[in-house]
Amino acid sequence: MKLSQLVSEYIAFKHALGVRFQTEARILKAFSRAMGDVESIEVEPSAVHAFLAGKGVVTGFWYEKFGVLARFYRFLMIRNYVDSIPLLKTMPKRPEPMKPYIYTLEELRRLLAATDRLQSPWSPLRAHTFHTLILTLYSTGLRIGEALSLTLADV
Repeated sequence: MKLSQLVSEYIAFKHALGVRFQTEARILKAFSRAMGDVESIEVEPSAVHAFLAGKGVVTGFWYEKFGVLARFYRFLMIRNYVDSIPLLKTMPKRPEPMKPYIYTLEELRRLLAATDRLQSPWSPLRAHTFHTLILTLYSTGLRIGEALSLTLADV
């Protein structure tokens, strides 16, 4: 049976169980596209490893992809669609969690002073926007993506 068909079947199975399964479905669809139009038994461990490696750096997302593929292949093994699981037997070491850097008050003052240089006739609010953004990030501990996606309803 084609890998793409089995991915669709597995996603439908998870949805039928009431599982949200959105991120996992995206990972499996990307995996299916990366492997091409192949039979499930033709998937090579080296191709799976290349898919997991992505850009080469082991991240938390690497482990998420690995877990999704491991559960998918267990599903296939139980139903006798595959004879073996083409995943690594040993896992790479998990990367150290990023240690946040906290700016000193002097560094914060210099950052805020630098926003004045962003003033532009084409974008008059640019300096004020960056000044406010830096203060918001510093005072709340939000990450940049969280701060940029705030809406008026959040305030």
